Amino acid sequence: MDIPQMIPLLNELDRLHLEWYPDRFRRLPGGTRTPHMVTDMFKHAAFQVYVAVDAGTVMGMMALEYRERSGPIAVREHYILVDMIVVGEEHRRKGVGSQLLVYAEELAKESKNRRLELKVYKKNEAARRWYEQQGFEPVFETLARDVQVDGEGK
Repeated sequence: MDIPQMIPLLNELDRLHLEWYPDRFRRLPGGTRTPHMVTDMFKHAAFQVYVAVDAGTVMGMMALEYRERSGPIAVREHYILVDMIVVGEEHRRKGVGSQLLVYAEELAKESKNRRLELKVYKKNEAARRWYEQQGFEPVFETLARDVQVDGEGK
């Protein structure tokens, strides 16, 4: 796997997060992900990273997390959370993201997970529209507000 080629994809995602939510994300020391940071992504048992490669070029990547949900009234279910999907700008609108989602669905079927879920930031309107075109639909929304904590100045 070509980790150096994955870094610019993650940096682009980080740049967008910082632009949209500067109070929620921080700039990395040195301004970029390191190979060590990317390698660490592969170490989590429930978290798996998949890369779309063509002729040795990394075109896109996604991270999946295998999860379980249950509760007093919730039916116990296993599902896969698409934690991240990113496609390099020069490879967008060529079906790379769609192929990654098709692969995620294949993995869900193989592992008997009946649902794919994902989260998308509200400000990422283009991604939300694209996910809906791929058959995803909103299930619930997370609402948030800031709380003033004693001793913290704003």
